[in-house]
Amino acid sequence: MDIEYRRFAPGDAELLADFLTGEQWPYHGSGGTDRDAILRQVADGRYGSGSARTFWIMAGNEHAGLIWLFDLDDGTPIFDLRIRAAHRGPPGRRRSRAHDASRAPSPAPVMIGGPPAARRVDVMRSHR
Repeated sequence: MDIEYRRFAPGDAELLADFLTGEQWPYHGSGGTDRDAILRQVADGRYGSGSARTFWIMAGNEHAGLIWLFDLDDGTPIFDLRIRAAHRGPPGRRRSRAHDASRAPSPAPVMIGGPPAARRVDVMRSHR
């Protein structure tokens, strides 16, 4: 299946609200998502502005995921990646675990590169 990325448009507000409220997001710290709050946030430019851009991850004709890039104007941009449960994991195991968030591992911080001191410690340990 081909994966494509499509830019989010303000006209996608209802679709975004359905997407965010229709799934459990076990890897995201926020609790329940309020549909009306999402619609207000879209109207306020939270998902598309000078400091934020959002893209749909399309698997065929299905909205399989979302990439939200924000704080683009302050030098330390952040991203939020959400993949529908049916599209998480290896293809052969997606459906069997998709709706069982209790089996999902605890979220762990992701460090890309890490601080220089941590890299030095890892290098020293590998040479012992």
